[in-house]
Amino acid sequence: MRGKKSLTKSDFLMSYRNTRWTENEKALLDLLYLGGCSEIDAILPFSKKDNDSTIINEDITPTLSPKDPAFPAWWEEHKAEWEAD
Repeated sequence: MRGKKSLTKSDFLMSYRNTRWTENEKALLDLLYLGGCSEIDAILPFSKKDNDSTIINEDITPTLSPKDPAFPAWWEEHKAEWEAD
């Protein structure tokens, strides 16, 4: 992974709107497991010795759903990043 950012399970339980989106830790871990394959290189397994934390690739760009009411303003601010080249 090029850029790295350490996150805990608690960080993943919160949505980008800072609301808890699940109480089901198993569902969360199942979802995160999908990003752990070497072809994607998005997230490393959680480490018990490092306070249940993981490393996420900082090259992953967070986005909003086009159905989100905040999307139009977000898109105006970020569309150049997506339309470049």
